[in-house]
Amino acid sequence: MIKRIVKKMKNKTLEIKAAIQILKPVDEVFEDIIDPVKMSNYFISKSRQEHELPESVNEWGWKYHHLGIPTDKIMPGEKYLPQFRFYVSGFSKSPFGIEWMRFEKDSPINSLIQTVPHIAFEVGRSGLRTGHPWFKSNYRT
Repeated sequence: MIKRIVKKMKNKTLEIKAAIQILKPVDEVFEDIIDPVKMSNYFISKSRQEHELPESVNEWGWKYHHLGIPTDKIMPGEKYLPQFRFYVSGFSKSPFGIEWMRFEKDSPINSLIQTVPHIAFEVGRSGLRTGHPWFKSNYRT
């Protein structure tokens, strides 16, 4: 799922937050994920050494933003986002960018985001040009 908000901006950088998820259960994709040849069918086109940064960061220029974790518990310091009908907490104090997310029943946010932890990246214009073809083909201007 990729959503974007477009605003007319003069001399400012446009940034987009994106979340990408593999929708199959872990037991169906585990072997594919650890085998670089099979993984090329998903998002990764080559393997890397353990000391190297992921391709999305090293080559595409994406920046890690947060790890979103859905919860049904009321968390300390929650901030309500009325347009999305959910609460967020923890991000401003977490050194790792962990963001707890508690959703109302009628939240318009995709059900996967509401139920499955996700990693979010900030993607600038250069990231759109150099990113994975899947991302470029699913982004509309």
